[in-house]
Amino acid sequence: MEIEVRRRVFACPDLTGDLSKPKRQTLGVLPWMRQNPDMTEGNWDCLQQYVADHWNEPIDPDDLSRTVSFDQFITKALNRISQLRNQAAHTHPVSRKEYSELQRLMLQGGSLTCGALNALLLAWHDT
Repeated sequence: MEIEVRRRVFACPDLTGDLSKPKRQTLGVLPWMRQNPDMTEGNWDCLQQYVADHWNEPIDPDDLSRTVSFDQFITKALNRISQLRNQAAHTHPVSRKEYSELQRLMLQGGSLTCGALNALLLAWHDT
């Protein structure tokens, strides 16, 4: 997930400061940027403009009413995915329940109805 977010979203050519460094381009930085846009040195605005050129909200060509916005991607999936990932990587192993939640959010649906990885792959279009 982190690789695909980095490959797509963080490919924004105008990022500045720490965010221009790949090591700082983590899953958790996007929810933080969304919550603190004034503290991002303009990077949040830059990312939003870049993503707007690539993000196609209707993710199902057979059902155009099925949409996922970039904001929904962050708030309904990526925020929790980054919390669970950081917990597993830095504090303690995730429980079975948390692992199931992580798997559901990333791959099976969750509140996005299609899984965050699927939403990213389906919504992203190169220009």
